[in-house]
Amino acid sequence: MLPGQESRERSALDPAFAAALQELEARMAARGWPVWMRAGRRDAARQDWYLRRGHSETARSKHLRGAAADLLLPVPWLAFPLHIAFFHALRDEARAVGLCAGGDWSRRGWPWGPFGLGWDPAHVERCGAGGR
Repeated sequence: MLPGQESRERSALDPAFAAALQELEARMAARGWPVWMRAGRRDAARQDWYLRRGHSETARSKHLRGAAADLLLPVPWLAFPLHIAFFHALRDEARAVGLCAGGDWSRRGWPWGPFGLGWDPAHVERCGAGGR
């Protein structure tokens, strides 16, 4: 069991973010991409756990207030080229609905950097101040 809590419940999300997320998912579906929300709102204990393991760079993540989500392609990672294409589409569609995407983040590394994606391509959030 992991420390803290994390939810996939839409009702736990900030209403404005939830509306943008719904539009993003509809746009992805129109492009033929199924989307699975791995994580939405989380508490400080879970965020601290991610931070200590290097899976986050901040203790003030927008996940804490339900203004961020991690979205994945629900197919095995063995189909890695599909995931690359999915994350490029996710980044493009997130921009189109006014969200920011971890695929745009400047820190590039393995495995996503060689494919032109930032270090957390599954992450989408409301743009603006307030941590990642």
